[in-house]
Amino acid sequence: MAPKFTILCILTVIGIVISVMNFFLGIAYQKGSLSAVLGLLLCAVIAFVNCLVYGIVLCTMKGQDSRFMAAGVSYIIFQALYTSGSGLFSDRWFGMIFELAGIVLGLVFIFSFVSAVSEVLSGVDDRLAKSWDTFKKFIAGILIGILACILMMFVLILSALGALGLMILGIALIGMFIWQIVLLFMTAGAMRNF
Repeated sequence: MAPKFTILCILTVIGIVISVMNFFLGIAYQKGSLSAVLGLLLCAVIAFVNCLVYGIVLCTMKGQDSRFMAAGVSYIIFQALYTSGSGLFSDRWFGMIFELAGIVLGLVFIFSFVSAVSEVLSGVDDRLAKSWDTFKKFIAGILIGILACILMMFVLILSALGALGLMILGIALIGMFIWQIVLLFMTAGAMRNF
């Protein structure tokens, strides 16, 4: 079980690096750089493979807890919907609908994954299991906040406030990814020592 948590940690780091690269390549693309298109395409392919491997690793952990299977499937669908909503559609309203559906599935993923990890850690490292539960509360709050900000974007008067909220929550989400990497690393260590 420990190697799988180590793999999840590595895949999370790869996902964060790809997200940062997408951000900067997106800026270069808006400034007219044609080479940025190739970079964005390469990042999309790597992100897709990363997402599939992450979901498959989670699904293979179903022997420990059946919620890992739900987490793996919902993660793959969450990433597909959220990514397609934010990048593939030129119509921003249609894209936002995909993002909203993706966020709902993201909540399913978080609750399934963290609940399964907490259950697996019960009796092994109770303090770490509680840390995962705290993580679940924070990430759920951020995802619900993102959902609210996207909904605010539909109301003309609140759209600027929604955009500001998305920027702030995006920064918070980066912090949550770092926390997730630390928790995955600690979980791999706890499972290795068990």
